[in-house]
Amino acid sequence: MFAAAWSSFAGACMDEDERKVRDAATARPRWACYRGDTERALLAGWMGHVPFDVVDIDAYGSPWPFAFAWCRSGRLRAPVTHLFLTDGYMDHADIAPRCRALFADDRGKRGDMPAGYYLEHARGTMRRWAALAGGVVEEFGTAQGAARKVGTKRMRLHYLRLGYPASSET
Repeated sequence: MFAAAWSSFAGACMDEDERKVRDAATARPRWACYRGDTERALLAGWMGHVPFDVVDIDAYGSPWPFAFAWCRSGRLRAPVTHLFLTDGYMDHADIAPRCRALFADDRGKRGDMPAGYYLEHARGTMRRWAALAGGVVEEFGTAQGAARKVGTKRMRLHYLRLGYPASSET
């Protein structure tokens, strides 16, 4: 994904796996590559001095705790931020415990999670989260990726365009 989409840009990345951070630093010589807990770092304002206009959250499971941390954090914000969320959780939401960020009121519950309900809830939740920093969700789209193997679940990619009309320094 990096080579196809982001290689011509400067940026920053973080992972808890030291090997992945070393590999990223080698492949991305113009990037700041860190080892750490991404959710906690985002919430604490990691890289908050940079008003990123593209944020790519590539989660193995649910991207929503990271998106929530991004929205809650104090940081400079670009007037428009394009948020890409890789979601490995959506197709498992019927059998997995509810995501603690996206379904805070239903933590621990399982089952009965139609895709339409999931996406409707995600859209409403993102509208509330974006508003925390004076933003609005201008666009929210979802694409389904190809299955890796026959019978496996598919990753989803959510694309959001967030506008911060009041200022770029929220």
